[in-house]
Amino acid sequence: MALQTSQLTATTNKLIDKKVVDGVFKSNGAYALLSQPGKMKMRDGGVKLSFPISTASEDDTTGGWYAGSAGLDGSEYDPITDSQHDWKFIYEHVTIPWDMLLKASGPANQVGLLASRVDIAFKAMAHRMGTGLHNDGTTADAFIGLDAIMSTSSTYGGIAVADFAEWIAAILQGDTPGTNQALTLARIQQAMGSATEGQDKPDFAILRQNVFNELWELLQPHQRLSHDENLSGLGHSGVLKFNGIPWIVDSKHKANAISFLNSDYFFLVAHPKKNMKRESFNTLESADAFRTRITFGGALVCSNRRFQGRLEDITAS
Repeated sequence: MALQTSQLTATTNKLIDKKVVDGVFKSNGAYALLSQPGKMKMRDGGVKLSFPISTASEDDTTGGWYAGSAGLDGSEYDPITDSQHDWKFIYEHVTIPWDMLLKASGPANQVGLLASRVDIAFKAMAHRMGTGLHNDGTTADAFIGLDAIMSTSSTYGGIAVADFAEWIAAILQGDTPGTNQALTLARIQQAMGSATEGQDKPDFAILRQNVFNELWELLQPHQRLSHDENLSGLGHSGVLKFNGIPWIVDSKHKANAISFLNSDYFFLVAHPKKNMKRESFNTLESADAFRTRITFGGALVCSNRRFQGRLEDITAS
């Protein structure tokens, strides 16, 4: 007996809830980390997403040393500015023509058909989210991703580099910029250190597989490699933990480079009503089919570029 409409919808939704809604974030190590409770931030409205940036330093305030009854400067100053970020939206459809279901004999075959369509939607949405993580701002309507955040010349969050040069990411190039050179532990330490100030330091790294292989070769003689248990629990087994942080392999990351990120200032924002929301339409107006749509609304936000870093010009096979 073929599945009834209500059974079909329920089965599809269960498959989507199990595979897509939870799985899209976990398909990418960086998103798996950023979407953990306490990491992802929820915002329920506003024309733009606004996040305060502290610009205070000893040169920006009116405080200072004093002795005895010397006059104290109490003039007003404003050490806070805001970065402004646009909402971004992504969707994916699971559309099943009714005649295709009728041709699939028996509930088992129909569930198999549903599962295959859900799997396609899951992989497509995960691929788009993964691409958005690294977007340099040129892909229309997508997340403003890492390659834009790491730019030392581009305006980000509505703040131009010329207006706030101290806010740019810490980029460490090779001895001859643009010419690749061997990865060394000293270069890694220097790059991580350049994105560190006091207690603020990178808490994860992203790199391509061939650059990871270079790192692995460097660490092999030490024979004291460990793996990140937190990400292993999220389905990413074998994630290397070195220098106190997990190293996440991502095929979409910039070639010949490693990004060092601080998730206190680099995070995923979601609207609670669009956080992998599922909607089902049993009858389409223009086609004899039913459809389930998954949508996400939010943004990738960096509220302080200063604590994000990148090591570039790495020789990798």
